[in-house]
Amino acid sequence: MNMTSLVAISAILAVSIGENALSQTRVSPTEEEVSFWDSLHEHGQRLDCFFTFEYFSTRKGPIKGLAAISRTTPFKMNSVEELADFLRKSLNEVDVVVRKSQPPVIHLKDARLVKASDYPLDQKVTLSYQGSLADLGASIHQHQATFNTAQWYAFNDLTNDDKTIVKLTEITGTVRDLLTDAVPLKGYSRFLWRTRTTKSKDGQWDSQVQYYGPQEHLKEKTQE
Repeated sequence: MNMTSLVAISAILAVSIGENALSQTRVSPTEEEVSFWDSLHEHGQRLDCFFTFEYFSTRKGPIKGLAAISRTTPFKMNSVEELADFLRKSLNEVDVVVRKSQPPVIHLKDARLVKASDYPLDQKVTLSYQGSLADLGASIHQHQATFNTAQWYAFNDLTNDDKTIVKLTEITGTVRDLLTDAVPLKGYSRFLWRTRTTKSKDGQWDSQVQYYGPQEHLKEKTQE
């Protein structure tokens, strides 16, 4: 992927997290700032790892967690473990968990969701499914009602991945694991998926998922 494509992808991501959000990684006036998301994507390519993002959305209050990340000082880590440690120390109110698979997946989650009771992505389900990744959420909804069938679309945003067709047979695990295991990683975006979760006044959870798509799909979107 060339730098033009990376910049374009960063611009799309910035819309979804808030272009005016302040970076959580502090910089001095003399240090150059770069896009956090471009840097993360580059590390995924170089270290052969993938990322997922779990947002927590509220109607009121300051922007927190993943939604507050925009710019950072340049960083270069030499291993997945080093990158994970850096993210834990650098990102406020973000939980970082490395899934020790091959290749590794780094889950970035709003810290407010870590100890949340009945959080949809922590629930276990058993699922058989055949279809597009875009419609996987609807199938999970049949087993876990708080995982919404609605697809997540935002202004000038990436559409959900309806091009990748998958087949799951009697797979058991957390919703998070199922969302991750369903993705054929070869040629896929280093950013696998993101979820947006809300909680109503009466305590009801609602989570939506969006898959980023294969690398070629991302390139097509940046050229539109």
